[in-house]
This record gives sequence, C-alpha cells and structure tokens, in this order.
Amino acid sequence: MTNTRGPRSLQHRLLISFIAIAAGSLLVAGTATVVFVRRGAQHAAVSDVQHKASNIQANLTKLQDLLPRQGDATPTALGTRRATRAAATLKGLGVRLFLNELRATVQVSDARILIYRNGAVLSYDELNSTPRGRILVGNDPDARLLVSLPAGVSATDLRLAEVANNATSTLRQRDAVYLATQLHIDGLGTGQAIVVLSETVDTAGVRRTTLAFLFSAAVALMFCVLVSVWLSRRLTRPLLAIESTAQAIAGGNLSARIVVDRTTDRELADVANTLNQMAHDLDAARNAERMFLQAVSHDLRTPLTSIRGYSEALADGTLDDADPPTRARAANVIRTEAQRLERLVRDLLDLSRLESREFSLRPRPCDAIEVVRTTTDGFRLQAEAAGITIEFAPGDRRTLASDLDPERLSQAVANLIENALKFAHVRVSVELSATDDEIAIVIHDDGLGIPVAAQHRVFERLYTTRGTPGRAVGTGLGLAIVNELATAMGGHCRLRESSEHGTAFELVIRRGDTTEPNIPA
Repeated sequence: MTNTRGPRSLQHRLLISFIAIAAGSLLVAGTATVVFVRRGAQHAAVSDVQHKASNIQANLTKLQDLLPRQGDATPTALGTRRATRAAATLKGLGVRLFLNELRATVQVSDARILIYRNGAVLSYDELNSTPRGRILVGNDPDARLLVSLPAGVSATDLRLAEVANNATSTLRQRDAVYLATQLHIDGLGTGQAIVVLSETVDTAGVRRTTLAFLFSAAVALMFCVLVSVWLSRRLTRPLLAIESTAQAIAGGNLSARIVVDRTTDRELADVANTLNQMAHDLDAARNAERMFLQAVSHDLRTPLTSIRGYSEALADGTLDDADPPTRARAANVIRTEAQRLERLVRDLLDLSRLESREFSLRPRPCDAIEVVRTTTDGFRLQAEAAGITIEFAPGDRRTLASDLDPERLSQAVANLIENALKFAHVRVSVELSATDDEIAIVIHDDGLGIPVAAQHRVFERLYTTRGTPGRAVGTGLGLAIVNELATAMGGHCRLRESSEHGTAFELVIRRGDTTEPNIPA
C-alpha cells in the first residue's frame, strides 16, 4: 500500500526532538533523585540500627561488670562449704538478673534476641525447656516473637552462620533494614546470642520527594515545550525563507534575495549568503549572455550584410560593368568578412572545447622566441593602419628551446596583441623572458587603462569594455580563451598593471623540455 503522507516537516521533527530530550532528561533526573533519596533513607536506617546495637552491647557489658562473680564470698570468712553455697547462690541470682535485664533491654530497643546453636536458631519451645532459656523467655506473651526471626526473613538472608563467628550482617529490603550482630555475653550456656534489630525506611519522605519532583518536572516540561516551540520556529523560519527564495530563483526571478540580519544564525546566514551570491552570479551571467548574444548578433549581422550585399551585386550583374578595382574591392570585402565570421566561430568552438575539457595540446620541440616573433609580425600591417607601432623585445636571447604547442602559444599571444591594439594610442610592446622552467610574455599598451572596478572581470567570459572611441570591440572571448589556454599549458595569465598610462598583461607558461631543437640559425 502506497503511503500518501508526505515527509514530516523539520519544525515538527525539531519540536518532537526537543520535547523528547527534555522529558528524557527529567525522567533520568527523577529516577536518580528517587533512588538517591531511598538509598539515603536506607543508610539512615542502617546507621540507626548500628547505633542501637552498639548501645545494647555497651549496656550489657556494663551490667555484666556489676554482677557478682563466683569467688566474691571468700572461704576464710565463711568456711569452705558455706562459701561454695553462697557463691552458687550469687551466681544463680546474677544469671537470672542478667537474663531478665537482657530481655528488657532487647524489648525496649524493639529488637529480637536469637539463640544460635549448632547451625540453627533455637525455637521458643527449645528455649523454654532449659532453665536459663525459661528465664530469658519468662512469662512474656510476646516472647515467641522476641526469640524468633522477623517475618519474611530467614537465617540465610541474615547470614547468621557468619554472624555467629563474630561478624555483622545487614539486610536491606524495600521498606525495612535489618542488622544482625553477635552479643558478647559470658555464661549464657544455652548458645550464641545474636541480636537482630530492624528499622523502617522513611518511605514517606521518598513519596514526598517524588511528588515534589513530579510537580517540578511538570512545570519544567511545560516550559520546555514553550521553549521548543519558539526555538523550532526560529530555526525553521529562515529555512522557509531560503526555500521560498530558491523556488523564486528556480522560477526565473533572479532578483529574489534572502534577507539576512543580526538575528540570523551564522550557519543559516552562510547558506542564505551563498544562495544570494548564486542568484547574483546567475543574474550577472544572464545579463552577460544577453550582452554576448547582442554582440554576436552584431558581429554576425555586419559581415553577413556586407557579404550578402556584394554577393547579390555580383549575382545580378550590377558589378559587371564596374572597373576591375571596384570588383576586386567587392571580392576583398567578401573575403575579409568571411574571415571575420570564421574567427568568431573558431573562438566559440575553442571556448566550448576548453569548457568541456575536450581541448588537447600537441607539444613538440620549437623555438618560443620565433613563435612569438612570427605572431607579432602578423599584426604589423594592422597596427600601421591604425597608426600604432608594435615592438618585440626578446631580451638578450636569440633562440629559446622549448617543448610546447606552438599553435596554441601563438593563439594566446595573438589574442593578447589583438586586445592591446584595440586600446593602444600609439604603441604596443611584446616582451619575452624565460627561466629554466617557465616562459613569461608581457604585452603592454599605452591606452587609457582599465577602470579599477572592471579589472577583476577582464578574464570573465563574454565581458567587454569599450576603450578608444571608433575602435572595434570584440565579443569578450579573447582574454577568456587566453586564460584557459594558459591553464592548459601549465601556467597562468594575469593583469600585471593598469593605469592611465596603459595596461600590461602577463602570460606565463611552462617551458617544457629545454633540449635544443633542430632550428636553423
């Protein structure tokens, strides 16, 4: 079955997450609080029974020290038989008095006195069958409880075998704490005396703490819900604005922008600024494309108009009666304008290949100076026609052995010279220098320079700037192609300087293998 429900919104997920985290934290804190309070109450009960056990033992020890002992009646004073009889009488009275006091002390302390013998606790009937046991239990109707284990507690639970060997055992149950310890009593005769004390754990305090925590947790959870609602809305509001702006941009509104202010979080502000910059770049690219299409349309329309006009004149016989120079001029115009169209198409194809990484180089040994000189000489007639002097300065070198693609080097230099001729007043210079690894070519013109605001855009595709009035302005592809060619040849092209005294571009490429090529001197 197909689920027709869409994905949950981020705001919904954030709200649930925040509330779940708050509730989980409160649950953990509440559980830990209840556990600690209960353990604290148990520790308090243990301390109480330990204190009671110490008091019982101390009181019994004092009592034993005060009782008459055998030998207190001396034979010299009373005679041997009378002294023996008197000592026995005193001893019997002392045991009776001590056992009665032991029973009273245990009952006052709300404890139980167990007589442990041969691995078992003597029952009431077993104690009542012995003289001293009868003295201990007496005629007390509660004596059975006094000398028996607490309800629900066994000798194993209290580890009475260990307690009989002079140990202390503590047993913690849900609502009570039990402590079993040995009583050091001389002359008991019936077995080992063990006192078991119990103390009720203060569960009321635990309940009060739990109720107080539940109330506080409810208030805190309500506060967390309010904060979570506010925070989730605050986090998702910019995302909704980003989504709305992105949809507007996708719909073609490249002027849409996201408002970023001081309250916007840094991460969301970065995303918004990136989207705004993308929209700006797309808008600039669309405007540049529009200008490019206008420039290309103009560059196509002008030569096509000339070619069409002269070709129609030749076709309809208008120039049949014209003098030879006129017909030659018509043919020259058609050839020149065709070359112009060919150059435009070639630039577009080169740029397309460079962008699609289908461009390839064919390096081979050559003389870089000769390549640059030949390229420069090819512009001399054009420069002279414009009243511009073009100079080439190779430094102190006659040849420069290199391993590179001479056609692509010539193309890059030609584009730079052609660009310089568009803006130069009277002079263009081409300077070449080299190291063991690189070749640097600087093309300088004495034009008006490039405005500072436009200098960072000179290598952008389709970007053009108008210089000297009356000079032809290209389609903005020349410098972009140079930049791509320089990168492909392992170098770079940069605007070296530009001011009111002129502009200089520097082309740097890898020299390649410097083995001397077979070049005629």
